[in-house]
Amino acid sequence: MMKPTGATLKVIYDNKLITIDVNLSGKTEVYLVHLPGNLPLFITKTRDGDNHEFWTSVPQGRLEEATAIGLLIDQEKQKKPNTLF
Repeated sequence: MMKPTGATLKVIYDNKLITIDVNLSGKTEVYLVHLPGNLPLFITKTRDGDNHEFWTSVPQGRLEEATAIGLLIDQEKQKKPNTLF
């Protein structure tokens, strides 16, 4: 079950200000991305068979957006390493 943390993040993506809500599913962070003029997007970071981390959409199918927005999330997390935002 996914639980909202109350934390939000605002970043510029594709020249638009987007809002990202941080949720937890167990210990996994799941991000709800609100894209203007588009359906909301759930993304999370996972690992492949070789143990490499990558961003993915849930459900799958919007990998390009998940990767680009995930990298923005990573950049923001580096600025605030001990918080969810």
